[in-house]
Amino acid sequence: MGIIVGIHAYRASADHEAEAYRESLKRNPLPEGRRQGIVKWFDPKKGFGFIAQDSGDDLFVHQSEIQQDGFRFLNENERVEFEVGSGKKGPVALKVLRLDPQPPKEYYEAELVQEVVSKAS
Repeated sequence: MGIIVGIHAYRASADHEAEAYRESLKRNPLPEGRRQGIVKWFDPKKGFGFIAQDSGDDLFVHQSEIQQDGFRFLNENERVEFEVGSGKKGPVALKVLRLDPQPPKEYYEAELVQEVVSKAS
């Protein structure tokens, strides 16, 4: 039960922050130099993945560039905002902001297992 409560508290806080940010974007366009895209994939164990820019090009993203406290991760198909920089092998995403933060997929799976177990009891 503690897992579910923790998830809901996390989601409420993240949802509030994401909504406030979306509202600010309605009033002000993206700051110069910022872009948006969708996470193609991200491996939290390895700490990296790729973002598909709205312009079409893919960018490497390292967990150290994700702007959040605690465990840094991105979910597949998550919308993000970032700056573009140059890395050793090409363009990279910098200062990545999650626009609609959600807990990692593993939390959803844990919540589902907890729900099934409690219904079976």
